This record gives sequence, structure tokens and C-alpha cells, in this order.
Amino acid sequence: MALATRKVQWRIGVDRSKGNPAEGADLKREGVTKLHAPAMWVFVLALVVAVVAVVSVFYSIPFVSDYRFWVAIVAYVVLALGNLVET
Repeated sequence: MALATRKVQWRIGVDRSKGNPAEGADLKREGVTKLHAPAMWVFVLALVVAVVAVVSVFYSIPFVSDYRFWVAIVAYVVLALGNLVET
């Protein structure tokens, strides 16, 4: 095996030709975040909040029109939390 290929396998930790861990690879995976698909209600909630933020650009909605950027950020955060938390 070429030296360059061996270095790549060492970095990834997997021998791609066989699907086995590369020799000498440290395979401890501490702190790996597991992502989940958000529940339908979380997705719909994030979508509704994002749509309200976009609509507030064209129509005046109390409070939302003043903080539409932050309302859009809240929608993104809700969706991100829905991916991190298993519901």
C-alpha cells in the first residue's frame, strides 16, 4: 500500500478497502453527539415561527416586526434542539 494511502487511512481510522479499522487507529469515540430527526410537531413549530418572521417583513405584526431577526433565530434554535433531543 502506498505511503499516502496509509496516512489517509490512519487519519480516518478505517481501512476503506476492507471496511475494518485501520491498524493502530484509536477508535475511542467520546463525546460524539447523536442527532435525531425532529418530531413533526417540533418541525411544524419551527416552520410556523420562521414563516411569522418572514411575514413580519411585509406586514406589521406587534413585537415580531421589531425583532424579526431574533424570531427567525428562535425558529432555527428550536429546530436545532429538535435534532439534538430525542422526542
